[in-house]
Amino acid sequence: MAVLCLLALVATLVAATLIADRAYLPRHTGVRDLPWAAVSSAAYVGEPDNGHFNDKMCLVYPGQAYNSAAFRAGRLPSWNPLVFAGVPHAANPIFAVFYPPNWLLVWLPQLDGALAIAALHVLLAGLFMLMYLRAAGLSSGAALLGALGFAFSGWVAAHLQNTQLVAVVIWIPLGLWALERLFGQGKNGPGSFAALAVAVAMMWLAGFPQFAVLGCVALLVYAICGLLASRRHLLRRTAWLGAAAFTGLLLASAQLLPTMDLLQRSARGSRTVADLQDEHYRAGSWIGLAMPRTLGDPMAVGDWTRQGLCPELLGEGPQGKPPLVSNWSERTVYPGLAVLLLAGLGIVCSRRRTAISLLCMAGLGVAMACSTICIAIYGRLPGFGVGAPARAVLLLAVALPALAACGWQVLAARVGGRLGAVVSSLLLVIAAVVGVLAAVAFAADWYEGLRADLLMIVATSAVLGAMLVLHRRALLGRNALCVGVLMVATVDLLAFWVPVNLPVSKAGLYDDAPALRFLADNLGHDRFVRVSSTKSQAVGDRAALFHPQQGMLFGLRDAQGYGILVPQPYLELWRGLTGLWSRVGFVGVDAASADSSVLDVAAVRYLIAARPIPQLADWRVYPGAEVAGDLWIYRNPDSLPRARLVSRARVAGIEESRRLLRAGDFDVATEVLVDRLPQARQASPPTAHGVADPAASTVRWVRDEPEVLELSVDVTSASYLVVADAWAPGWQAVVVDGDGARREVPILRAMTCFRAVPVEPGDQRVEMVYRPASVRVGVTLSLAAVVAFGVLLLAWRRRRYLPISR
Repeated sequence: MAVLCLLALVATLVAATLIADRAYLPRHTGVRDLPWAAVSSAAYVGEPDNGHFNDKMCLVYPGQAYNSAAFRAGRLPSWNPLVFAGVPHAANPIFAVFYPPNWLLVWLPQLDGALAIAALHVLLAGLFMLMYLRAAGLSSGAALLGALGFAFSGWVAAHLQNTQLVAVVIWIPLGLWALERLFGQGKNGPGSFAALAVAVAMMWLAGFPQFAVLGCVALLVYAICGLLASRRHLLRRTAWLGAAAFTGLLLASAQLLPTMDLLQRSARGSRTVADLQDEHYRAGSWIGLAMPRTLGDPMAVGDWTRQGLCPELLGEGPQGKPPLVSNWSERTVYPGLAVLLLAGLGIVCSRRRTAISLLCMAGLGVAMACSTICIAIYGRLPGFGVGAPARAVLLLAVALPALAACGWQVLAARVGGRLGAVVSSLLLVIAAVVGVLAAVAFAADWYEGLRADLLMIVATSAVLGAMLVLHRRALLGRNALCVGVLMVATVDLLAFWVPVNLPVSKAGLYDDAPALRFLADNLGHDRFVRVSSTKSQAVGDRAALFHPQQGMLFGLRDAQGYGILVPQPYLELWRGLTGLWSRVGFVGVDAASADSSVLDVAAVRYLIAARPIPQLADWRVYPGAEVAGDLWIYRNPDSLPRARLVSRARVAGIEESRRLLRAGDFDVATEVLVDRLPQARQASPPTAHGVADPAASTVRWVRDEPEVLELSVDVTSASYLVVADAWAPGWQAVVVDGDGARREVPILRAMTCFRAVPVEPGDQRVEMVYRPASVRVGVTLSLAAVVAFGVLLLAWRRRRYLPISR
């Protein structure tokens, strides 16, 4: 019945979205994003507009769409040529290419797939928590309370749009289930071993490494508490735990090895301890445990960071300097009032090993999130300096619902005694006191979110207290009391959940627009970039102008973007030209920099703008007449082809090459800067200025696929084929002569971050293939681990159940 309750609740939420023909996205592109907003914004005035979840719209969702398209085409999406100048895709953990649940998206329409994957993880969160609490010896009613409290918690609600974050955390209860079977029931069989290994592997595959680190910390703390409590077979159990964890890491090798390889070349490195301390969880945020709406509503009109008590409690808004962690979801850990009250009871009254272990886990999460001293200690450890320490409150989000289940178990057993009387009286007193405060809030017209929170506290406390009183007076049966508590907790959680997870209309979502058709018809093999009149205006245009990575949805090559683990050389090339530059990407070139040779060598043919730019009037190609357009598009007259031939090469280091490019001190059309010369040409490098006979030398595209490039070249003298795609380890080049002979050639790093291949005179074909060793080795290790894991479990189970001959 508990499982059916979870299924029914998730199915109801999914059905409500599907029946209304809506999509599970945080906002509608017709509301504010160009080119769609300029055409159809009036039709979507009533649509949700949760700009807080920009990562979902501009990074995660396009990446998932790219995954699905690649899998449908029968290939592994290891390289993405549609953003920057090409980036490793499978190595980027945020896209979770190797995470099995994401493979379900391949067989569903993309918009419905986003809903399906979110619903699946909500269901798994409830089921895994239910399994864990039942294994801990709690009743089905208490376990269902904990399952609902976790699956529909405020933390999950605040992160579900960025589903990969929730996808990591839901596997923690499965690992706890395995540990509870080991310590509580003494079952260290294949099922427990498999569950712990799978939980560890899935956390690392799901898409957010920092949360995977925190999830492993949670399991480690719980395991240490279990080992200290039992003290039986200590060495054997420690070895069992270590083997399961190591097996999980082996299963996740397909993601771990490419990610570690990419991390060495990415611009986003570890943070300093001082940076991490600045991003600790603010003390004022703890009011959100009971009153989350008081700290702002991301769906409300206007800047939510200036709503309610945010400025006073968090130092945000006009009254104070905003902290680095101003993200609404980072500090949202609302567990529900009923869950919070019962969790407090579980902490105070429960003496179960389970409750003590959960309390240790929650306490460590609070210390890691809040204490600057604690941050200074662990911030120097590998894997902990990658993001905001405030995120460690996720351990609290897991522990509180489970503690609430322990609390309900205690209260249900003693509700007829003194404990029940104390709890019911306390709840009614809370309802009365907060009711007076709520009356004052309404009379004084205080902030709307504060009034809503006060009303919710009054209603929840009064209903729970009344039910306990009725049960003590034999007017409400035990089963009815349990159902009533579950209903109150569910309504309380959904009242917070639904408003921040409203779906948007499918109608007009990502509709085609004339400007997109123009780009698709004219862009060819080249790229586009965004442009604004000034750098400050470029920063303002960032919020609405065809967000970076949305071009992936249409197969358009975008010279810019943002994300995690972006290769550093390409980013450094653009430093100083863009309105907003950081280690995770850049947006917006100002008009004064539009004629930079950087745009020419990056094969930027078109520049798109949100409004006419007088400085570039001579470059305008769309719209053709003096009418308002959905985008204003300008053509770079000096853009170089993405693939071209030159015969002059100069060796220069990265810094020297970058200086020469920015200064324009050489002819980028006839000379290429490389990191080294091929050994065959070091003795007598070509010295001709330009191609010997341009009319007789040609380059033609044969294949232009993400992981395979094939070009036909015909040159009259030794030359270099320059391709304005990002250089990266894993790209291999082969030249096929006219008689079919194949020979490998080196790929030189050209113009600081692009590629150059030496070619000899004659008609030949150049093939470039992306085969990174880290992906090959990682996938091989994972497949081998899966086979060995399966064989081991079968042998283990077979040995366990075979009759023993005497």
